[in-house]
Amino acid sequence: MPVEAGNFFYLKAGKNKVAWCSVDKFTEDEYDEIFKPKGTTKWNLHIFDMNDKKDVMLNDKVKDFNTSVNQEQLIIQKDGDIFTTTFDQAYKSKSCGSKLSLGNLSYTVNYREEWNQIFTDTWRWYRDFFYDPNMHGRDWKAIGERYRAYIPDIVSREDLNWVMQQMVGELCVSHTYISGGDVGPVSSASSPLFTGWLGVDLKRDQKIGVLQI
Repeated sequence: MPVEAGNFFYLKAGKNKVAWCSVDKFTEDEYDEIFKPKGTTKWNLHIFDMNDKKDVMLNDKVKDFNTSVNQEQLIIQKDGDIFTTTFDQAYKSKSCGSKLSLGNLSYTVNYREEWNQIFTDTWRWYRDFFYDPNMHGRDWKAIGERYRAYIPDIVSREDLNWVMQQMVGELCVSHTYISGGDVGPVSSASSPLFTGWLGVDLKRDQKIGVLQI
């Protein structure tokens, strides 16, 4: 199956096979998703066999996919479901494989450690890939240390995004955006304690029959 140049994404290599995604029609939305994935089940997943010199496309569209460390297994996301298979099985059957049961899956996240890692990765990304090695004359190490000091006091991913926005804003360059992340839905635990409200004491004036402070 011929593939138009520029009409494929997320190229990943397996053992003797290569996988990638394509779309039926390339638009501005696909260009935008390169930088900010929207998680839409609209991608065609291709697998090319290096020995057969043949490309097959799975019957169902997918949302995302990844490979195992040994490059033999595939994990595929379609809508809200996760599937596992091997490169060979997917190539032969053109299917996503076996659906994982995630109903009883639970995990614990240390948000403070996660936010520190996200902050560090963002700082390093700009350090290593910013087009000006001199960082527009800014002391990038000092800037990173200054804004990292905010992390112990933030309480949400939106707060973290704001801190990183301020950090990259120090470079004074356009087209530097921070957005997205794991922002919900989150439900707060109920508490029997409430903050007191400001108020007044009212007293009826018997002479004129009105309330006074």
